[in-house]
Amino acid sequence: MVYNYYPSKEDLAAAFILADWKETLAAMEPKPGDTPKTALRTVHRELLAFLKLHGGIFRDAQVSGFTAISAKYHTLLRAQLAAPIRGLCPDAFTAEFIAEAMLAWTIAGKSFEELAAPMLKLF
Repeated sequence: MVYNYYPSKEDLAAAFILADWKETLAAMEPKPGDTPKTALRTVHRELLAFLKLHGGIFRDAQVSGFTAISAKYHTLLRAQLAAPIRGLCPDAFTAEFIAEAMLAWTIAGKSFEELAAPMLKLF
């Protein structure tokens, strides 16, 4: 019966976590005067907090073949993660490049300190 409302497992999972994701995105918004490092630290901190709540979905995707982040959702997720830093980056591609790296390496368990040095070279 659930599939009358959600056409796939991916759509059901996305609906389940949407409210928390919207709160996470709002918390990622840079404050006036934020430096690139401060903005990136905020994005990492909020993404990490979100993953602590919903990381099982991402781990299940890797283990079971369940594609919680299909191409459709992955592209959207990357664009949403890039939004808070886009105004601080030299161009839109750099913001999305950083967002992609932030997503992949945060899921992999890397700390902000490990990510900051190479990312800040892009500003």
